[in-house]
Amino acid sequence: MSLQDHVDTLRAKHAELEAEIRQEIARPWPNEQRLSDLKRQKLRIKDTITRLIKQEEEALHAGVLRAAGRSEHASLR
Repeated sequence: MSLQDHVDTLRAKHAELEAEIRQEIARPWPNEQRLSDLKRQKLRIKDTITRLIKQEEEALHAGVLRAAGRSEHASLR
């Protein structure tokens, strides 16, 4: 599974949790414990998505810097 596939799967789960939260809130007597659990799960997924995207960006940036360093060395020869 690629990183993008993993992030897409997490985003889908995040959306499912949002729908579950809305359904629970719409009930005449929402279960506060369930709401708390759903919100905690949703936040955990959001944090994971953010971390994965940040790691990917850092890896891409590091790769660009390494490539730029190699081209600088080549031009100095």
